[in-house]
Amino acid sequence: MTSLAIQNENARVTKMRTSIIINPKYDFLKDYIEEVPQRFEALTDVLYDVRNVIKTDEVGGIKLVIKSYHRIYLTNRIRYTFFHPSKAKRAFDHGIQLIQNGFLTPDPVAYIESYEYGLLSRSFFICLYTDFTLLSSHLTDYDPELMKDLAKFTFDLHHHGIYHMDYSNGNILCKKENGHFKFSLIDNNRMKFGKFSYSRRLKNFRRLGLTETQLTEVAREYSRLEKRDEKEAVELLVRYVRRHTQRRRLKKNAKRIVRNKGNK
Repeated sequence: MTSLAIQNENARVTKMRTSIIINPKYDFLKDYIEEVPQRFEALTDVLYDVRNVIKTDEVGGIKLVIKSYHRIYLTNRIRYTFFHPSKAKRAFDHGIQLIQNGFLTPDPVAYIESYEYGLLSRSFFICLYTDFTLLSSHLTDYDPELMKDLAKFTFDLHHHGIYHMDYSNGNILCKKENGHFKFSLIDNNRMKFGKFSYSRRLKNFRRLGLTETQLTEVAREYSRLEKRDEKEAVELLVRYVRRHTQRRRLKKNAKRIVRNKGNK
């Protein structure tokens, strides 16, 4: 390598920096974790590939899930570098916090933040694999016990001051054991912590994709736990779901109009 090439390579390296935080329980995976940014593209077991990319890998008999956060635009690169924790850091920290409060989530292993020219350019969140399945796969057949357990799980979250901002049937995993459902949360980077109003807590169910029968059962059970009026809870939740559905429809139509104009 010529001296000029060496200088260019050294300049490129100095403009790049990687920060790695590992859960102390998984320090023995340190060598593997440090190689994740380099080896991620070569991994072939893909779980999800739309906005972000989620893959699995196995090391030392341990199955891991690795999430790569993509599309970090300049504004967010500045935001996540100087003013706000990255999605990977929040997913890691919130996962630890959930476990400390007695809730299930795939055990956080590590998070990685790669910086280029001083700004965040890419980040990864690594956790353990779980055999729990998506809530969405359990909603096709009406199961009153599922609705009852889901209402209780959500009630417990709220009364621990935990509010998942992306509470959907794709971010809740579940598993039936001994006649009851256990739940595990994923995609935990968007959460709020504190006290929330009753109406705000009910609104948390609006994105679960439940039928009106399922919504009614959930609302009734939640209101019983809250010692509130069942009819009021059902009416509020149905109203929130209809508004959410209407907004999604309007947003989808607006995107279609813009896309059609762009194709002309």
